[in-house]
Amino acid sequence: MSHMNGKTVIITGANSGIGKETALALGKKGAKVVLVCRNKERGEKALAELSAAVPGKFDLLLADIGSLSEVKKLAEKIKSQYPKIDVLLHNAGVFYQTHTLSPDKIEMTLAVNHVGVFHLTNLLLDTLKQSAPSRIVIVSSALHKKGKGVMMKEGMMYNPMKAYNESKLLNLLFMRVLSKKLAGSNVTINCVHPGVVATNIGSANTGLLFRLGAKIISPFLLTPEKGALTSIKVASDPALEKVTDKYFEKEDIAKYNRLADDEKLAQDMWAMTEKLIAAQT
Repeated sequence: MSHMNGKTVIITGANSGIGKETALALGKKGAKVVLVCRNKERGEKALAELSAAVPGKFDLLLADIGSLSEVKKLAEKIKSQYPKIDVLLHNAGVFYQTHTLSPDKIEMTLAVNHVGVFHLTNLLLDTLKQSAPSRIVIVSSALHKKGKGVMMKEGMMYNPMKAYNESKLLNLLFMRVLSKKLAGSNVTINCVHPGVVATNIGSANTGLLFRLGAKIISPFLLTPEKGALTSIKVASDPALEKVTDKYFEKEDIAKYNRLADDEKLAQDMWAMTEKLIAAQT
């Protein structure tokens, strides 16, 4: 019998790519997997395909992680429908080539890749603690190592690659602070880099040159199946039940940007994120 039998896993951004492959693998291991998707049509299509492969293991909830009000409603639905959460896996992510604002007037890369992650996690913390041992897994990126810790400072000129890198560094900073707050709770939090994977993360919001470049290099990228392996391991491996505050690459613990150890930067991140959320809620 699989150790994932009877466990509940919440996965954001689960209608395609790494998220969908992770959902499939965890469903096959016996978990009840809740797919959180923004687009109703794509979400229902993914639900149907996954349910055909592993019947009875998947549910669907619709929410835009870039909207604070939708994140709040999502958390309320999850808590009412799933009193036990064994794994919260943040897979939803965006890359915007042009400066775009969320419904809350927050730059979209920041809104989805960090603020939504921060907000949903904190709203579900009580349930995660009550469900312990439980896990929080954040799909970050090795590109966080290029981050400078400046994304949340005002007056920045928008650069899509820098914005993405910075948002992924914020994932590490969030992990570092929250792991300390969770000490003794038996709730773990870890970040993972899936590898350079052929996904549609930027397909809806990028220009022609970007899409052509992505098409040219796509044969050299990892498949979503291979890209999902690290997420699957960190979410489900019994040997990692007590492992927390780590960054994983290629299914193993790896070095991360030392800026994530900057206490002032981490505390500033927390305070500024709370301020952004408080301004809208």
